[in-house]
Amino acid sequence: MSKTHSLKPWIGACLLAAVLGAIAWFLIYEGPAKQAERIAKAAANVLGLTPTVVEENTIVLEPSKEITELALASKKFTQSYHFKHTWMGSTKELEVEAVFTAKAGYVLDSPLQLMLPDNGQPLTATLSDPVILSNEPSDMRIIEDENGFWNRLNNEDRNRAMKELKKRADATALNSGLLEEADRNLIEQLRNAIEPVIDRTRRTPIEVRRVAH
Repeated sequence: MSKTHSLKPWIGACLLAAVLGAIAWFLIYEGPAKQAERIAKAAANVLGLTPTVVEENTIVLEPSKEITELALASKKFTQSYHFKHTWMGSTKELEVEAVFTAKAGYVLDSPLQLMLPDNGQPLTATLSDPVILSNEPSDMRIIEDENGFWNRLNNEDRNRAMKELKKRADATALNSGLLEEADRNLIEQLRNAIEPVIDRTRRTPIEVRRVAH
């Protein structure tokens, strides 16, 4: 048997080992890295953010200069304020009402960080607390506007009524569950973006952590 013929099995074994090693390296290192890139692009497209750091298990999404807020929930509601004052038997009365549209979401003053799931662990999203981004009135109506004989409404009364109406509307928006809805919508949008990329047959668990201030 020639030396060349006897070396062929060893050469074949070495080539096979090299190929298997390359495949293993791709699955262990290149696979997660490429998957992270796809997840970053999908999440960025959904949320309108820019991926700045993409590693094997970490994605950082930065806001752009054009986008400083991320609104994810809105609600319309009617708010009213009633004022009545009697002085020396003379009564003035004012009631105002408006439809408010409140929007909740996130002020993008810090990046959104995603820690990718490993071995069935939840994906972790680190971001700031949701806030009421805006609460604007429309369809303003004067329900009651009555002067007393000598106790008459003035500009101070009307300005106070408008301020009190807005104050009460802001409190209503804050306690309406809108902040919790914004959190839920963010999680659902992240899940809808990520699940097709990682090709899971069950829902991806997502855990939200808050940015430490």
